[in-house]
Amino acid sequence: MRPRPWGIWVVIALQVALAVTLLPWFAETVPGLTPADNVELGHELYLAWAALNLVAALWLWTLDRRGWVLTMVLVGIGLIGNLYLWSIGQPTWIRMAIQAMTAFYLNSAPIRELFERRSEIAPIVLRDTELDAA
Repeated sequence: MRPRPWGIWVVIALQVALAVTLLPWFAETVPGLTPADNVELGHELYLAWAALNLVAALWLWTLDRRGWVLTMVLVGIGLIGNLYLWSIGQPTWIRMAIQAMTAFYLNSAPIRELFERRSEIAPIVLRDTELDAA
């Protein structure tokens, strides 16, 4: 098993924290997490979003590339949604901060390095003597 840098643990913790903030019973009790009054989103959507964040966290823990991709997609969509809520005057600052931190950590070099696809074919290196002979 490959070693995990502390940054991946931070991203996993942020994903789990985001999933918790999306739980309807938690969001309705913490100020600043409730959905906008004029934006009707069902509890099912919040539960599904929380489940997707937990799946992404699990895939990140297993260092599966799908986890990195899913997390980036979820963060992108989440930030767009949070920017919309901010534009109508009802921001959810906690979720926006969690998603922004997640985006920064996921794009850090040690984290991206974990999920890069490695070529299994070694490149061919020509020596100067081989070039002269040709």
